[in-house]
Amino acid sequence: MAVIDVYENQAKLGTPASQTSGVHPDMGGQMALARANANLTNTMVEGGQKLYEQIAIADVMKANNDYNMQMSRLQNELLQNKEENARDNLTKYEEGRKKIINNIMQKGPSTLHGVLGSKAFFNTIDRDWTGQRAQMERYTMGEMEKYQDTQLNLQAENSIKNIAANWRDDGTIDAELNRGNFMISARYANYGETKVKDAQNKYGGLLIGTAAMAAVGDEDYDRAGGIVQKYGHLMRASERLKIDQVINARKKGNQQLQTFSTLYEKYDGDFEKAAADYRQNNSNVNINKGLDWFKGIEGQQRGENQCANTVSEYIDVAGGDGRIKSSLADGMYRNAEQLGYAFKDRSQLRDGDIVFFQVDGSSYTASDDPNDVENGLKTGKAYMGITHTGVYDAKTGMVIQSGTSGVGKMALDGKSWKAVAYAHIGGRGMDETDMNKNLQELQTYFSTQNTRKRMAKDKAFDNFSSEAVRMFESGMTIEEALKRADVFGGTDLQMRSMARKAVGTAYSWANNVDVLGKRASSGVSTGKGLAMGQKQKLTELLEGGYFNDKEEFDDFVRSYGPNKSEYDSLMTTYDNFRKGTGAYKYNWDEIESIVKASTSLKGEYAQMQWVGAKDAGKEFIQNYMAKNGVTPSDGEVIQACIDSLTKRTVALYRQPGWLWGTNEYAVEASDADLARAGIKSNGITPMGGDLYKVEMVDGRIFSMSGEDLKNRINNG
Repeated sequence: MAVIDVYENQAKLGTPASQTSGVHPDMGGQMALARANANLTNTMVEGGQKLYEQIAIADVMKANNDYNMQMSRLQNELLQNKEENARDNLTKYEEGRKKIINNIMQKGPSTLHGVLGSKAFFNTIDRDWTGQRAQMERYTMGEMEKYQDTQLNLQAENSIKNIAANWRDDGTIDAELNRGNFMISARYANYGETKVKDAQNKYGGLLIGTAAMAAVGDEDYDRAGGIVQKYGHLMRASERLKIDQVINARKKGNQQLQTFSTLYEKYDGDFEKAAADYRQNNSNVNINKGLDWFKGIEGQQRGENQCANTVSEYIDVAGGDGRIKSSLADGMYRNAEQLGYAFKDRSQLRDGDIVFFQVDGSSYTASDDPNDVENGLKTGKAYMGITHTGVYDAKTGMVIQSGTSGVGKMALDGKSWKAVAYAHIGGRGMDETDMNKNLQELQTYFSTQNTRKRMAKDKAFDNFSSEAVRMFESGMTIEEALKRADVFGGTDLQMRSMARKAVGTAYSWANNVDVLGKRASSGVSTGKGLAMGQKQKLTELLEGGYFNDKEEFDDFVRSYGPNKSEYDSLMTTYDNFRKGTGAYKYNWDEIESIVKASTSLKGEYAQMQWVGAKDAGKEFIQNYMAKNGVTPSDGEVIQACIDSLTKRTVALYRQPGWLWGTNEYAVEASDADLARAGIKSNGITPMGGDLYKVEMVDGRIFSMSGEDLKNRINNG
């Protein structure tokens, strides 16, 4: 098939070339077509390349998104690792990144394997990696810092436990301090010397404070003072002073407690006699007593750094001013100076005064700053250069003191020491303010001890009372039960008496025997019941503090011949009163003020009404507890008291008229009126014929006329 040249001249179309000699063919059309074809080819190639590039870019962007998502997930997972678990975070981050990249390259499209796609992908992810790696590196370093702190804190906890258990041993204290210093040096090696030193002081102060307070807790105040003197330079000045004050306060309190205990035993709980003794023996300073004590311990080894602590004990024994005391020699001088007891003129020195020394070769330099009492162990300074103290004995001209060789005598001046200051120990005994304060504390101590003694006795009474009931219920004879009571009491005659009474109580009502175990001749229960108002009077005596213990109350109650119900009720009242439960759970003074304010009660009438309202409130509490098993709220009791003051007609009575006939009158009373008269709030029931059945709070029942009932209420 011929190829038609669309560009050939139309005139020559179909004419053989041989017949057109001398005519040259025009090649311009073919060249144009060739150029057009070439341009089309170039366009197609360029278009394909651009399309490839667009696809590659899209694939790179998708791969980068996948990379970022997976890296973000990996990072979040690794950021969950804390302290020790984060130690390999950076390695895991790097390894995880490699796996993510390999996975994307393997599963990604072919464009990522080409030069263009691969280069673009790695350029993109590498640009972010430097920052990502640095972030993970900082996080890991931070967690390692925390891990080191945790280990240091654990070491501190272990050291504290060891110190608390072995505070008597300087070797243990030194070992723990050295161990801590080493660990702190390693921990803060890159932080500079100041940081290391501060951390070591904080650590050491914590350990020494623990050791000193452990000694205080075990009441070894001399050891506590020795620890503060030897190691106190490791503590902050304020903490050191605080512990020093605690030591002296506890020492004083312990000595006071011993004094109180001795007086309690000496006078068997009689506060008035003990107070007279205490006042007589603490009214004046007794220098001789103090010096005799000091001389009596001569030769004793009191331990290192005990000079000030021993002088402090001397001040207590002699009855001096306790505010002088300190565990530090220069601290004692500063206290005496501030109180006006210090002096430097040796001619004023008298028997029993305190002497303060400067010692040659001491590691402390003299200071005029009183604050160096607290700061001196850190700065190497001592106030006035004082590092030792003792007490002057005028008879020998020597100073009694506690030194490294034990308690002994030393001259005022020697080859390596000299006395530089002095102080009286107060020149007076306890002033009236301190005396009254201590007597109040003595009274509180006696009251507490008496309460404990009473509670112990009450518990023994209750325990054996329960045992006596079990003996009765088991069929044991009264004679055998009384023998058991004697065995229980042993050689304690009071305890034997108490146990026998408990047996008598358990056997009396059910077995018709009296407290001595003899059968009642009448064959009737020995408890015939209390007379009207006696239960209330017994309760009032109990509330007034008339009885020392339950046994005494039991004796008094049974002397009135209560029946068993009345006896049990009164014993429950005793328990509630002592324990502050039941009706005694409430603050009746506060309830009284609220009730009176709510009802506008005033004057003597108000007080009379309140007595009845209070009794009505107690009855309400008993009924509420019987019904609900719990005590009512304060608000419910207050409302019951207020409601009890509302009057109503409780009975009627008749009287002849002035001229003829009979007049009928109403008996108006509130629950408070009834309670004050000892009548239950719902205890009045008409019987007919102008008679009423009246049930009393204590359980007794009477028949009364309306007029008698009126008189009973009015006179209640």
